[in-house]
Amino acid sequence: MKNFLVVLLLCLGLNSFSQTNVPDVTLTALNGKSVRLKNEIQKDKVTIISFWATWCIPCVNELNAINEVYEQWQKDANIELIAVSVDDARTQKRVKPLVNGKGWKYKVFIDKNQELKRMLNITSVPYLIVVKNGKIIHNHSGYSAGSENELYDVIKNAEDKNSSLLDNLSVGFESNMQYYLDDDKTGDFEEDHRFRSNNYLKVDYNLGKFYLGVQVEGYEPAALLNYSPNLDKTNFALYTAGYRTDKLDLTAGYFYEQFGSGLILRSWEDRQLGLNNALRGGRIKYSPTPNLHFTALYGKQRYGFEVSKGNIMGFNTDIQLSDMLNLDDIIFGVGASYVGRTEPTVGEDIDYNKLTNAFSARANISKGNFYASAEYVNKSKDAIFMFNQVVNAKPGNALLFNTGYAKEGVGIAATFRRMENMSFYSNREAWGNQYNENIINYVPALTKQHDYLLTNIYVYQAQGKVSFQDESLMKAGEIGGQVDFYYKWKKGTTLGGKYGTKIAINASYWAGLDGEYRYTDFDYDTDFFGFGEKYFSDVSVEIRKKWSEQWSSILYYVNQSYNKRYVEERVGKVNSNILVAEATYKMPRGKSLRFEAQHLWTGDDKKNWVGGTCEFYLNSKFSFYVNDIYNYGNDEKDEQIHYYNLGCVYTSGKQRFSLNYGRQRGGLLCVGGVCRVVPESTGLSASVTLSF
Repeated sequence: MKNFLVVLLLCLGLNSFSQTNVPDVTLTALNGKSVRLKNEIQKDKVTIISFWATWCIPCVNELNAINEVYEQWQKDANIELIAVSVDDARTQKRVKPLVNGKGWKYKVFIDKNQELKRMLNITSVPYLIVVKNGKIIHNHSGYSAGSENELYDVIKNAEDKNSSLLDNLSVGFESNMQYYLDDDKTGDFEEDHRFRSNNYLKVDYNLGKFYLGVQVEGYEPAALLNYSPNLDKTNFALYTAGYRTDKLDLTAGYFYEQFGSGLILRSWEDRQLGLNNALRGGRIKYSPTPNLHFTALYGKQRYGFEVSKGNIMGFNTDIQLSDMLNLDDIIFGVGASYVGRTEPTVGEDIDYNKLTNAFSARANISKGNFYASAEYVNKSKDAIFMFNQVVNAKPGNALLFNTGYAKEGVGIAATFRRMENMSFYSNREAWGNQYNENIINYVPALTKQHDYLLTNIYVYQAQGKVSFQDESLMKAGEIGGQVDFYYKWKKGTTLGGKYGTKIAINASYWAGLDGEYRYTDFDYDTDFFGFGEKYFSDVSVEIRKKWSEQWSSILYYVNQSYNKRYVEERVGKVNSNILVAEATYKMPRGKSLRFEAQHLWTGDDKKNWVGGTCEFYLNSKFSFYVNDIYNYGNDEKDEQIHYYNLGCVYTSGKQRFSLNYGRQRGGLLCVGGVCRVVPESTGLSASVTLSF
């Protein structure tokens, strides 16, 4: 840990040499076309680049607030805002209908595998940068009601930055620490090392067309509870070197990549989940024209500080046909991918090859306000593990279909997905591990990502794997979908009132695959479009209303049905109703106060819950909060626990510091539809995030 304290002091000393050049990356427009960021930043304007996500309430609040004054900003200060969505494949289909439903006038692009976010060492959203004459002149993390006024003052007084050798140096440091305490409610701490920390130092440098990068990680004296035991002590975790032009990108070392929606390949990092499945090897990306993109790669997947047993190879192509076919009013593209994993076979009596092949074909089309996309995946025979041994080998497949309609004030999106035996690991024996290690593909739960504490107690996890627990619990995948609807009542209408009213509705339904299951030989035959046992359903309604220049509110209702037997492979079903009311009051000089009240009703499982939050922003930099959820309806008196937390956050530019004391409810922590189990605990936690 002392080594990281030295690094922290060094990073603070580098603060005056912050990165000022905007990385040039390829983003995706809402019509599906690829765009270069450098071509979208106009040198004669001051450009705000806002990083956001559809599931991030502060992000949406910030963009809503700026939208109300955006037209005036453009006239008075020649400002342009580019909203870069960091939504992953799970929620990207919501971006276009949400943007149109809210009537935003910004340029909006998608950072598909969060490459730009990583290059700028952004660890959380909302986050924005201000660019003038091609240089980054201001950064800010987080949002509080009224902070858009401070942003405008910064822009009006902005000065150009001089060039230096460190313009292309990017340094990011993050430390998450916790001291665990004994508690008669959540239990005594019985592990080694009450103090634990996860630390990350990332350094990137661009020199002309060449780029270099390294990431050092330290888990001192041990990793936070329930992170993989393979994350131990301090070591070099990642290193990379490459050469990039407008047409060619060569990479050696560790890299992240995604093919299509990620159904056959996605490598990415999520520190909250302890997940980093970067590939170590080589990659070539070649774009001979703006409409043709090819990628080839070979490597092994990161596994702790080591790499996987299996070798991974892949090829991907994306072709935009609109310009090639002179389709003036239609955007049409196709793509195809291949991923192979080689690893020695295990299980003498099971017939399958050491090479497992996965193929993907996809297409997308957009015309006017309408859009649609489809992807089909086929995976060759792969081993099925049960009870720590190979019991069978079966092929897998997946079908994903998205469609939607979006125009100003209205947005509709629908998704259908069917998956069968889509577990895909770089080490076969890692099948079903709780730490999300060795995962090659990305198969998140396609449900609404809720933002409130009580709406995240019963969280659905995608059921893409084969499981035969007993004769009453056999499954081979999932089938289902969801629908989103966004609508904005305009200002001056009966329901819109003086400031307008926004409504968002989401509904999802997921079930098992219908078919014939045989426990005696762990085999099955499924009906392709057959719906089996219901796993999960969720209906939510959100109403956002601004009442005055000071007051705004959110009313949120959720109805959930959760089959614990099939989702968690435990006994029971839970049917619940959740109501959340939130209000924000803006005060002079950048101060604001936010309240939440929540209640969950259910006659099942642990019965009723109640919760609340109070958050006070002293200004755009300093905030205090307290929250609590209380399981008052639990039949076991000893289990009627208050899970309280109180803390503060300080943000200045790209630096963020937080301190928290409280209790962690045991259960699932989910990010982007991927989950890890967290234990009950009580303690004092702190985090430091620095980016230069």
